[in-house]
Amino acid sequence: MQEITIRCKKILGGVASGEAMVSHVPISWVSEVDETDGKIVPKAHELEGMSVAGKILIYPEAKGSTFAGIVLRTLAHFNCQPKAIIMLKKPDHTTIQGIIMSNIPAVCLPDKNPLELIRTGDLVEVNATEGLIKIKEKYIPVRFQ
Repeated sequence: MQEITIRCKKILGGVASGEAMVSHVPISWVSEVDETDGKIVPKAHELEGMSVAGKILIYPEAKGSTFAGIVLRTLAHFNCQPKAIIMLKKPDHTTIQGIIMSNIPAVCLPDKNPLELIRTGDLVEVNATEGLIKIKEKYIPVRFQ
């Protein structure tokens, strides 16, 4: 596989590599993410029951809330925050506060749509300092016969 690079805007610098976790719908940190384990709570959400802990979280945008920053900081307290965050749109101020308080490398406004290029399970590197996302390896599910 040829490495794919996406350019984007830095929210908070840093570098992180890991497994991608992709949501095609916005996420509310307050009502949709369990603060103690990072699991996505809503029934029928494409990521229901999966934890953001240690993942490269990719989603369109945050659903605004005045407590989003506190939830991100609480996730970091319990060591279940994402390794990095990638958003298509510019985040709201409280999400930015949570990213900073939790020291999570984060980017937004990519020049290519990562929701079309990256799937949950792909290996991704985020260099938020330089505003780069690199798709390192595509996830290939194992099929047993």
